[in-house]
Amino acid sequence: MIVLPSADVKKATGAAKVDNVAHSAGSFVANFYLKVLGGGADVHNVALLAPEVRGRDGAGPLTQYGVTDPPLTPVQVLQAMPWPLPVMTAAMPDMASALQLSPVSEVYQAVMDDGPLTQPGVRYAVIATKNDAVATPLDPARS
Repeated sequence: MIVLPSADVKKATGAAKVDNVAHSAGSFVANFYLKVLGGGADVHNVALLAPEVRGRDGAGPLTQYGVTDPPLTPVQVLQAMPWPLPVMTAAMPDMASALQLSPVSEVYQAVMDDGPLTQPGVRYAVIATKNDAVATPLDPARS
């Protein structure tokens, strides 16, 4: 897959605005571009497929190890003790971008917590399922 910056696509096509399609963690990148980098001026439509959203519990990936109902979710642990995040980022630089999806990271907070997620002038379509096994939603009973 080739990903081109919106300015390059606009120049190549002559379009005033572009459309973005993103899947899973790519939706976080799309929202970062729109919200934090101010890309909304270049984007008309955004389609997010199984996107990263507020309120994930981080327990989804544990199912591959047979852990289906942990007493505490990874997000709850990081919220109670945020210090492991910078330590893990330093110890595992190849995982640094994935660790930015943690609700305690500054990048996550800039996208998800600081003001509204959707941006003015951008039309959004979101396709998700309650059967997603990785980006699992937070169980309100556990929060």
